Amino acid sequence: MVWQDYISRTLQDTYEIRDYHLAATILANDFRGEFADVCRALEGFRITTSDILPPGGNESAIPKKFSSNAVDFQQDKVDCKTNYELRELLPLSDG
Repeated sequence: MVWQDYISRTLQDTYEIRDYHLAATILANDFRGEFADVCRALEGFRITTSDILPPGGNESAIPKKFSSNAVDFQQDKVDCKTNYELRELLPLSDG
């Protein structure tokens, strides 16, 4: 399956989507709830010209719009240990 199978037509038409190393497939299958939350948040998020035009200030309207639409995400730390095994590869014989 490809990312288009997991991401709604609305999101495909609204955003330029790039899928690296099957990320959408992995998220949609292994983290279904979180993936659905992200998709829902993106479907309700729009940036307009009037959001971009006002001069500086403390915080623009863009993060406020995203915060009001986003799910309460929780940050976690993941520790990973990798083991490597070195082996000598012998050439294949013809016979």
